[in-house]
Amino acid sequence: MSNIAGLEVILFDLDGTLYDSANLDRQSLQKVLEVDLGWEEGRYDIDDYLGVPSQEVLERIAPLRVDELLSNWLQYQDELREQTHLFPQVRPTLEVLKESGLNLGVVTSQNKSELDATRPHIKLDDLIQVWVSASQVENPKPHAEPVLKAL
Repeated sequence: MSNIAGLEVILFDLDGTLYDSANLDRQSLQKVLEVDLGWEEGRYDIDDYLGVPSQEVLERIAPLRVDELLSNWLQYQDELREQTHLFPQVRPTLEVLKESGLNLGVVTSQNKSELDATRPHIKLDDLIQVWVSASQVENPKPHAEPVLKAL
């Protein structure tokens, strides 16, 4: 097969696009806010923090405890990861795109540790040629730097 409409590369977001991780993100962050910081439910709006790199979230809400809280956040994610999955038809769609000659990549707000834990779980390394995490750039999404790095 030849590539589609002259395209050579397609880059995807990961969370909420290929991977249904919303519950993982919500529950992990909620545990950080309530268990580690002692915030009462209702004091915060989880949606204000979703899609923002974890490091950046923690720098906003607890700048003196970033390392400790990031470690806890990752532990909570590990405990919940088995509840997450790719969205239906993601793998077959990516297979068709790859077979058509396209190069596929992922640009994510996940940090390197999160992405290193996610990749073996979602099993797409045979289809995705490049992975760019928030840790690999100075300016994470929505800045253009991660996309340019992936290209």
